[in-house]
Amino acid sequence: MVRNEVDDTDMTAAEFRAARDRGMPTQVVRSREEFDAHSRRGGATFEVYEERVGKFRFRLRASTGQVVATSEAYETRAAARKGAESVQSVAYSALIVEAAS
Repeated sequence: MVRNEVDDTDMTAAEFRAARDRGMPTQVVRSREEFDAHSRRGGATFEVYEERVGKFRFRLRASTGQVVATSEAYETRAAARKGAESVQSVAYSALIVEAAS
């Protein structure tokens, strides 16, 4: 379940994707307690953060707390968030393939 920030209700993953595709704001973590509760339920988390040099990145953190992916640098927080949303929207259906070195 994810939190719909517009009317403060829970929604399923399918509802989340449909809302996001319509351009509706979909998820805001309001507190560390909410973040911790999500992690305890086994949820991975995208974190958007600012680097010391003023650029923004996102990282994907597993429910164990381990960082499993980090993005390229973006000029704005909004661009980094959009990058995270893009990865989130396609990752569930991505194939794993062996690539030549």
